[in-house]
Amino acid sequence: MALDAVGSVMSNYDSDQLYPVFGFGGIPPGETKTSHCFSISPGNEQIKGINEVLSAYRTIAPKVQMSGPTNFAPVFRKAIEIVDREDKPQHYYILFILTDGEIHDMKETVDCLVEISSRNLPISVVIVGVGNEDFANTVRLDGDEVAV
Repeated sequence: MALDAVGSVMSNYDSDQLYPVFGFGGIPPGETKTSHCFSISPGNEQIKGINEVLSAYRTIAPKVQMSGPTNFAPVFRKAIEIVDREDKPQHYYILFILTDGEIHDMKETVDCLVEISSRNLPISVVIVGVGNEDFANTVRLDGDEVAV
């Protein structure tokens, strides 16, 4: 599984091995409407160890009803909240987003990226698109051709 490979590489750079992991664009177990930011391990905002992250993902994934739209901004806001809450300036964060859908809240997502940049927050964003969706907005976010 590709998630195993990415997780094992990223875990080498994380000294405490604590991972806040969230799902988005789905209806989590026990809910009736689409959530754009929910814990994949209810009751535990952080999961200890990449193997436990993968286990929690495998446990919840079949129970989440996937639905749209695909909104990134709530997950970006959660990442900003986590960084703001931390009192460890030496920490660096990677927001890793695995998505099968096009971004529907592009303006809000760009606003979040601008905030991260303008505040010099220690966050890098890695977005991996899977499947056959149109990822044009995701490609626009990288800013290689033109600033969004």
